[in-house]
Amino acid sequence: MNSLDITEGSVPDWSELPHGQPVVFEHHTGHTIGGIVDMCSEDSSVLWVLMDNGAGRRLIHHQDGYRLASPGTSD
Repeated sequence: MNSLDITEGSVPDWSELPHGQPVVFEHHTGHTIGGIVDMCSEDSSVLWVLMDNGAGRRLIHHQDGYRLASPGTSD
């Protein structure tokens, strides 16, 4: 899977990420979010991720400074 840069103001087409897809997002500060895709908004601007290790559900907005780094390996 290619890396999608979401810090440039363009909204990536997250609609192609299927429910249950393991993913890893990286922030420019070095923070990472790993988990599986739960749902994507109709306009693909936000994505809900069920975080690894039972850490809850996280909403990622395209302007949050994260980029899709790779498919993950959900725990």
